[in-house]
Amino acid sequence: MAQWVIPHEHRVRAWLRASRASPEEADEIVQDCYCRFATIESVEHIEQPNIYFFAMARNLLIRTRKRAKIVPIESIVDLQDALVDDLPDPETVAADRHALAKLIALLPDLPERCRRILEMRKFDGLSQREIAAALGVTESVVENDVQFGVRYLRAAWRDAEYRADQAMQRFGEGGARR
Repeated sequence: MAQWVIPHEHRVRAWLRASRASPEEADEIVQDCYCRFATIESVEHIEQPNIYFFAMARNLLIRTRKRAKIVPIESIVDLQDALVDDLPDPETVAADRHALAKLIALLPDLPERCRRILEMRKFDGLSQREIAAALGVTESVVENDVQFGVRYLRAAWRDAEYRADQAMQRFGEGGARR
């Protein structure tokens, strides 16, 4: 976990300074975050450790401010602004998952090698060189298959969207076929 969290400490500290946390308060919050990270048995559920780190620091700062006897009014306003979450709303997440499922459903229509190359490039994040080495083809073959696959998927997506629009229009007209 440390390898994914420590590189973001300076950003968390900068955010704490911008939130008018004293240097001592910032040190304490960062230290408390590290202590909490150390107690986590498994980190598999944490998809974005940097966001998790920021959220933990934000929550600790809010808790500290709530317990304080005297809090500068500016820090309360800054904290309220910080409470706006940068994560996408549930509707966006659901729509993105649905779109990904639709895209994955189009993949089997591609030629086998092209489909495999696209999966390795777009889902596994491998470079052209790594894919070429793994499949025993040239990098230009990988590049051409990626371009072909993306063009095919775009066209198939447009066709599916067009068919869906046509179906919705028919549905709006009482389901009559043309």
